[in-house]
Amino acid sequence: MEESGTYKSAPKKGTWGFTMKRFIGVILKSVLIVLCFMAYLIIVPIFLLLMTPLYLYRLLVKLAQKLLKPEWTGMVSPRDALVGLDNTATQCECMITVLLTMKGDPDMKKVLEVFQNEVINGKNSKGELCYQKLQNYYDTWLGFTFWKKEENFQLENHVRELDPSEYDFLKNNNKSEDGVAVKEDQLMKILGARSTKCFPPGVSPWEALIIRNYKKASPQLHHDFKANVPISSVEKLGEKDCEFALVLRIHHAIGDGYSIMKLIMSNLCMGALDRVPKAPVRRLSPLTVLLNYIAIVFLTPYYHFLQFFLDIDKTMWHLPSNKLEKQWQFAMTERLSFAAIKEISKQQGVCMTATLVAGLAGGIHNFLKEKGMEKKNKKIMRALSPMPWKDHPLETLVNHWTVGIFDIPAHEPCPRKRLSIANESASRLKRSPIMVTNFMTVPVLLSAPKFLTDIWGSNWMTTMILSNFPGPDFASNAFYDSHYIDDVISWVPHMRGSAGMGAMFQSYNGGVRVTLSVDKAIIRDQAEVVELSNHISQEFLRLRSLQPNGAETNV
Repeated sequence: MEESGTYKSAPKKGTWGFTMKRFIGVILKSVLIVLCFMAYLIIVPIFLLLMTPLYLYRLLVKLAQKLLKPEWTGMVSPRDALVGLDNTATQCECMITVLLTMKGDPDMKKVLEVFQNEVINGKNSKGELCYQKLQNYYDTWLGFTFWKKEENFQLENHVRELDPSEYDFLKNNNKSEDGVAVKEDQLMKILGARSTKCFPPGVSPWEALIIRNYKKASPQLHHDFKANVPISSVEKLGEKDCEFALVLRIHHAIGDGYSIMKLIMSNLCMGALDRVPKAPVRRLSPLTVLLNYIAIVFLTPYYHFLQFFLDIDKTMWHLPSNKLEKQWQFAMTERLSFAAIKEISKQQGVCMTATLVAGLAGGIHNFLKEKGMEKKNKKIMRALSPMPWKDHPLETLVNHWTVGIFDIPAHEPCPRKRLSIANESASRLKRSPIMVTNFMTVPVLLSAPKFLTDIWGSNWMTTMILSNFPGPDFASNAFYDSHYIDDVISWVPHMRGSAGMGAMFQSYNGGVRVTLSVDKAIIRDQAEVVELSNHISQEFLRLRSLQPNGAETNV
């Protein structure tokens, strides 16, 4: 029964049939591990031998650039190249979108001043500019990608106020003395329309848009959210009691989500670096580290075989890349209580990520059931999940992350079993050497010329890109303490390949939202994407209503 969160008990582990089945499974897995390892002993040396001339060619091209094109900034690193496969003048597939909602009425002069002084001219501890990439775009030369300076760079071309007349659906809005009001659902349409919008040739692929008179929606389901640090009254600053939105749209090749959050917290908000949320790092004993490296050597071939071939997503929403429209619809859940999510995790004996994934999966399951597509939803969905890597540089914009694959149990009708599957997926990923291997593999594969990286950098394995990003757990203000930030919300890009959905778990100041971006080939109607987000919001209420794990009797 789905409503009660119960499911049929598994076969008892003491039975002969179960034991034999498990024994055969272990034998088959061991044989597959040995076969994959032996195959790699043959494939890897041949691959490196074939790649050596290309690595030498890369070095020659790099030297040629320094001699013939010294005005260029330099060659794009392999990690930046992994998410810089698209031509931003013709098709943008790798744009990160961040939304900050703030109290007050923005002063564009001050906004530009902060961006100029604290971001564009911002320097690190060595006195070097932190964010030179924001004045650069990338282009291809002799088969490799290079950063080039934007000619006649003008900050006003990147940081500006959005003109409501650009969007027909805003023209009929009521106009007050503050200008045209932009409602939350209308802002989602704007973000979706802009998410894949291209940039003129020779322009650095980023923009910051100010949207005045933003009207956020009132919660319909989750009324118990409480900020860790309450937002101070705006009247104390002599401001109007209104809100505005800052939309930061930045290409992933410029930097990853962690770098962008650092830019927001330490430059726009003028916070100290030690207040930027740290990337989670596992503390391992020396023996565990040694065992992990042994596992990397022997198990990586097996896990690569699973990742790239055996566990490829076969769900109804996993479309070939050429079937996707590459135009996205945006939506987000209500603001959920982080403390409530934490309590669900404690009561059910699962990790926080498992609770969030189960809520997402349950929302998708119930949405498909409502649309009469339950019979087609019989296979587990998978998501490629970027995660920040240890020793992430803080003083510049970089890509310093690895990836793993999460199981999204949207096919499973039982809420408690969805929690169990999601928790096992998270635990398996922590134990797997694939996180280390994927991080180390990027320079090997992405140091090749672009005609190869276009193939190797594409994701054909999953329906979804998924990210879990813990933001600051305290209230912040921005633009020289002029405006309090009410919420921080992010959307992940779909990247190159067959992923037609993106989901982000973004927390800030005691709250968390699940954001969605869906290709129009999967869900055509914006209203249906909003329905999907509402189902996810409802699923978290259902999870909160479950009795603690072990308190129910299986039926």
